[in-house]
Amino acid sequence: MNSVECGRVRELIPRLARRLEREDVARAGKAPIRHAGPTAQVEAHLAACRECRAELELARALLRSRPPVPEGLADRIVMRLRQEREGARHPAWALTAAAIAALALGIGLHGDVPDPDAPPFAQEPAETWTWDPEDGVVAGAPMLDDLTDQDLTVLLTSLSTE
Repeated sequence: MNSVECGRVRELIPRLARRLEREDVARAGKAPIRHAGPTAQVEAHLAACRECRAELELARALLRSRPPVPEGLADRIVMRLRQEREGARHPAWALTAAAIAALALGIGLHGDVPDPDAPPFAQEPAETWTWDPEDGVVAGAPMLDDLTDQDLTVLLTSLSTE
């Protein structure tokens, strides 16, 4: 058979297999069958192509081997979805924001007040020195004031060669 034609038919096989299985169930229960059947081209292809027929039979066998759906499953799913929608009235982000605000307030209220019961190694020493922005020192910048002229020359030479 033509591989393009087989490709088109194989795309339809899962849907066709489900429909044929529903028809078998409907026939067993004498229920009326309502469907649009496969086109004459698909039927003719399946009649002539052994590989596509085998794939259709495999798909039908897989559908028949599925376990039955537990009774009441749909009702339980719908009930669970309703419960989740009712719970969505209080979004999770609101609870998170409230927890962060409470934590921030707790830290703010606690502040820098030392705990008198804490052992000395757990207490932070009081900071007596404050940084003066007028001193010209930039945090993380190297201090070059203590270098001799010879050390500066060596440093500049090494930097210019890199």
